[in-house]
Amino acid sequence: MQIDPIILPIIGHSGATQTLSVVITLELYNVNDAEKATELKPRLGDAFLTTLYGSVAEARMVNGQPMINIIRTKQDLKDASA
Repeated sequence: MQIDPIILPIIGHSGATQTLSVVITLELYNVNDAEKATELKPRLGDAFLTTLYGSVAEARMVNGQPMINIIRTKQDLKDASA
């Protein structure tokens, strides 16, 4: 099941400097999981959005640009969907 794309503006001192676009697909094991995920889709979207904003907030700066830890972010997104 695919979650609606999440688009986050990256805000710097001079305003929006970048846009982060993320598409998340959930792997579901059976019909019951799919039904439950459909019911929880709005809450999952909010949890993913919160997780991504946290990743951006924790990003370290490299050459003036935020560098997000992708491995940690993927794990955080998995945890958010549990």
